[in-house]
Amino acid sequence: MSLSVRALDHLVLSVEDIGRSATWYERVLGMTLETLAVGDEIRTSVRCGRHAIKLRPITATATAWFSADLPATGCADLCFLTDMPPAEVVAHLTALGIPIAQGPVEKNGALGALLSVYCRDPDGNLVEISSYKKRGVDPTREQLAALAAVKSDDPVIMLNLLAYREDGREYYRRYLIAAQRAVDEVGGSLMLLAEASAPFIGPRDETWDDVLMVRYPSRAAFLRVLTFDYYRAALEDRSRALLRTRIYPLTAKRKL
Repeated sequence: MSLSVRALDHLVLSVEDIGRSATWYERVLGMTLETLAVGDEIRTSVRCGRHAIKLRPITATATAWFSADLPATGCADLCFLTDMPPAEVVAHLTALGIPIAQGPVEKNGALGALLSVYCRDPDGNLVEISSYKKRGVDPTREQLAALAAVKSDDPVIMLNLLAYREDGREYYRRYLIAAQRAVDEVGGSLMLLAEASAPFIGPRDETWDDVLMVRYPSRAAFLRVLTFDYYRAALEDRSRALLRTRIYPLTAKRKL
């Protein structure tokens, strides 16, 4: 069996001043400060979702903190994802007095084209604040607002047409674990997950891999799912999985 890693857990930054760096990542990027007692010392991390950055003092010895052969400050290039549009990122940094090193500019990320704004942290590390260019697989604020504006307490069935990226099925399977938990929590149910075939009626090039139908007690219940932290974390797997998708909210007719 060959080894295949599945995710990045954390990374370590060597810094000149732990407090200064921790405050910067909290204030500028909205990260969460965490401390942990290790032996006689307190170690500091900043957390972003499921990932953490451990802040290592550059003066630490290899005995005190086992690290790279040549630890140094200011040599890292880091990219963070945000839901904030690039123009708002620029306004945010400017309001905090953080110089813009570059951007907004289009770059290549792990999953496609990014729109990025660059700045530097107190040690000179290059910090890229990015958002993926919309591929139509994630709901926009306008789409969510339009759904919320429909005043109805009737149950709703969300019909999902799914086309996967290469190896996307596995990512979507992982996403569905969190989705199932969230749907159960709001009183909904996964009604159907079926493999799609070529269309019987319709354009032959309009193909989908799977069809998913999920029933929610109401539109409000569907929107509540989007507030659960564990579900929001799983959306990364959904974005990795999908090449394209369509989602239709269906309301049952009272009479045929």
